[in-house]
Amino acid sequence: MGWSEIKGWYYGKSKLEKVLLCCVSFLVVLIIVLFVCFLTSHDNEVCTNPECIRASVHLLDSVDLDADPCEDFYAFACGNFVKNAFSKGHPTSLYALNELTTNQLKQIVVEDRNNSDLPRTVVFQRQFYKACMDTEEIEKHGDERIFNLLDEVVGGWPILKMANWNEANYDWKKPMIAARKLGLFHQFFISVELYHNYTKQYTNGKSFLWLRPPSSTEIVSFHFNDTSVEFIHNIAKLLGADSVDVKQELRITNTFAENLRVIAEKYENKTQVQNSKEKTKISIKEIDHKLLKVDWLNFLRDMTGIHLSGKEKVIFDIDDYLTDLYYLFHRTHKKDQANFVAWIILSTNINYLPEKIRDQYDEILTNDENKKESSRKDQCYKLSTGLFKMIAESEYIRRYTTPVKKHEIQSMIDYIKAEMKDAIKSTQWIDIHSRSNALRRLENVTTYIGWLDVAFNLTKLEELTGFNKVKHFPENGLAIDMAMVALKTKYDKFYSQIHHKINELETLTNPKVEVNAYYMYKYNVLILPAPILQGIIFNLHRPNYMNYGALGSVIGHELTHGFSIMYERNEDDDYEKLWTNGTLEKRGEIVECIKNSYDDFSIEQGRQSDNSTSTEENIADFNGVNLAYNAYRNWIRDHGGEPVLPGIKFTPNQIFWIMASTYMCYEPELADKDTVLGKDKYHGAPKFRVLGRIINSPYFAYDFKCPEGSKMNPREKCRIFI
Repeated sequence: MGWSEIKGWYYGKSKLEKVLLCCVSFLVVLIIVLFVCFLTSHDNEVCTNPECIRASVHLLDSVDLDADPCEDFYAFACGNFVKNAFSKGHPTSLYALNELTTNQLKQIVVEDRNNSDLPRTVVFQRQFYKACMDTEEIEKHGDERIFNLLDEVVGGWPILKMANWNEANYDWKKPMIAARKLGLFHQFFISVELYHNYTKQYTNGKSFLWLRPPSSTEIVSFHFNDTSVEFIHNIAKLLGADSVDVKQELRITNTFAENLRVIAEKYENKTQVQNSKEKTKISIKEIDHKLLKVDWLNFLRDMTGIHLSGKEKVIFDIDDYLTDLYYLFHRTHKKDQANFVAWIILSTNINYLPEKIRDQYDEILTNDENKKESSRKDQCYKLSTGLFKMIAESEYIRRYTTPVKKHEIQSMIDYIKAEMKDAIKSTQWIDIHSRSNALRRLENVTTYIGWLDVAFNLTKLEELTGFNKVKHFPENGLAIDMAMVALKTKYDKFYSQIHHKINELETLTNPKVEVNAYYMYKYNVLILPAPILQGIIFNLHRPNYMNYGALGSVIGHELTHGFSIMYERNEDDDYEKLWTNGTLEKRGEIVECIKNSYDDFSIEQGRQSDNSTSTEENIADFNGVNLAYNAYRNWIRDHGGEPVLPGIKFTPNQIFWIMASTYMCYEPELADKDTVLGKDKYHGAPKFRVLGRIINSPYFAYDFKCPEGSKMNPREKCRIFI
């Protein structure tokens, strides 16, 4: 029937028929709309975005549906993970997050794209990496550049120069100063360091110059030994040495290096005994060694790049070492000392030399137990992160800690703090005075999401790294030239702290990009590094019962550490005392339950318990998950319910408990690959960390309908905070 026919049919109807037809049509449309609304409303109960689908996959990959959650929740929550751990090569469920973090950080340095929108420090770091990877340029100019540097620092390598090396120009202080000004390793014979003398309150301490021997471990790391002499000899020949006496000279140099190591180690052994004593400080003008005569004021000015008056106090306790050094110099020819210095310059810059030389150096390392085979990309990446401290790490933090993410996580922290506040107010064993202290401490907790604020402040970051002083970077130059700029900048900034007041918290300005969280008692600071704010721990685009279960439990754990007794017992530390003796006594009686619980578990598992290190961590585990659970319930009260995950039969509350557990899944047979859970001597065993808090929670059994008296719902439970 065409439109004209329909039109004719309609107009042929009576008025009443027309009205009835309109009513029927309206009702049909209304029914269709209501049906669509019903379907839409039903669909809204299920989260179908990609992040929720991935969340469902995570749960199914971890949970063993055949296990009974009321009999063994660890087997239930981690069963599938453990079954698949060997095929995936993942010792823990956090292993993949660690790998993700490593790759994300590496990408910041190695990615090759438009740099116009990046901070100039990140551009510097990328330019260095690119130059380090330019082996063609290194093959062309590497030899020539190292020869020039050796000439500038030590008048050339004596075993290459032979009769042309001028002994009259050598003085042991000159190569140290020359290398320092160029931006090369320079602590050949004396190490000029800083000593931070913090006050008991760990604030407003001062930094003093500290004169020490070079590290004995560092001397060994230069690979001067009997087995390496042959390969050093080969390197010298590749660089042009042709004298038959070269190997003998290298043996003499090896002896000098060994004697230097011995006298440095002698000092270290002596100071280890005296480590707890106050360091001896004298003014620079007062330094006067009876044998080794040095113009200490000018020497230290040159080494630090700071105009010193001579009145500055320095830590000076190396009289005996300088005596030993004097006699070592006295019985060693200058050319042998210079050979030692030249080799250090060459070996610490080996990665910027041609491949034939690097290959010979690798032969030296084959006898090094710590040697790890690595590609050129890995070598250059490692060099870039070592030379450009804080740069890629801070960019990582800015990139992966967005303002929206920070806002949502801060909201979570606020909910958990509010729950902790209620717990402190309700807990019967805390007396009035202790409760007042604890509430004040909770109110004053400082939280840092991603890292300290400095990581988000590019201007402050340049000041802290010293790159605000770098006006020109040697773009398109050799990697070694870029490395020297970075090292000189680092040294200049390091020494600029001399006699400046410094807060120990400022030592945290170097961001840690690792999957972890920290509570620092003496500062009352909670830090959530950027890497842990992603993956299975947190995601903005999935329901909050997952985020509160995982990250919320971590936050609750760390926050609970603010009320630990570990710091109350150390009489040497001037920490704020939270608890009265009466409160501590009552707390001790309550904690005994947790100690016994862990001992019973350890015996059952055939392992030894260590209450001294694990009890406070177990308390934080137990309390942290309950704080997060109640905080989430309060969040629901304020925001309403959330959609469920696709293909998952669990309720939101059940998923909370699963997510609070899956990040601690662990396969001990893969312990050699584990960097977190199983090798942590302070926390309890991963399995107990899951089961202990589940068994003792007043909320878990209700959500999983576990009958009273079942393994996961014992009649007697340990409680710390109400």
